[in-house]
Amino acid sequence: MMSSAERAATLLTQLEPEDFRVLTAIELGMSSHRYVPVEEIERISGLNPRELEYRIRRLNNMELIYGRQQPYVGYILNYAGYDALALNALVKADILEALGKPLGVG
Repeated sequence: MMSSAERAATLLTQLEPEDFRVLTAIELGMSSHRYVPVEEIERISGLNPRELEYRIRRLNNMELIYGRQQPYVGYILNYAGYDALALNALVKADILEALGKPLGVG
């Protein structure tokens, strides 16, 4: 079984800027909501409803977010979603450029 960090690292190259906008919007919304309503994710991310629906379905299939349907449709990040955001931040800050086993050590 893969850890959340390994899962996030595996998926990192498949994630697009719009995916990170949705992950970031959910993270920001979680400061005031247990599950962030879709309307709030739309407002924070700036994506149109159709694009947002596609991105949420994509992130849910990648198992980076969890959703619920009652009493309203809302989403939260899981550990892999948080790890994906963290790894992306490290890459953008030029702190991290590759992941893997060390070579030539010993």
